[in-house]
Amino acid sequence: MDSDDRPDNKGQAEVEGERAGDHAEEPTVSFVLDPTTDESFVTSPGDFDKYALVVERGPYRGVTWLLEEGETTVGRHPDDDIFLHDVTVSRRHVRIVATSGRLTVEDLGSTNGTYVNGERVEKVDLAAGDELIIGKYHLLIAGRND
Repeated sequence: MDSDDRPDNKGQAEVEGERAGDHAEEPTVSFVLDPTTDESFVTSPGDFDKYALVVERGPYRGVTWLLEEGETTVGRHPDDDIFLHDVTVSRRHVRIVATSGRLTVEDLGSTNGTYVNGERVEKVDLAAGDELIIGKYHLLIAGRND
């Protein structure tokens, strides 16, 4: 995929460490959002102050979005906060809410459903290391403490 085909999203990251794909031994992956600061995120389980969403598999692999405090909409509609351009993604697919170190995802009546760690969900809390599947996008939840 050409860089011109990728969405213009803030918070793109470089990946350091192992690729998290097999999850056999709870691998830790570190993502650096801004190399000039110490803004790194990990996928190991734990309680964190901030979270990021990392494309693990699918189009835009390696792209990372910082999940700001409040509500983030994800879908195929250009007005969504995170735009995932693919027919397997509904226009308004999910809402992710980050409040006080807690992260929740809610399916917004999507056609193909929303999956967390392989199970279809309507609304569920997320944690670092969880895999969120939206259409053909496999997204990894990463966290960090301030």
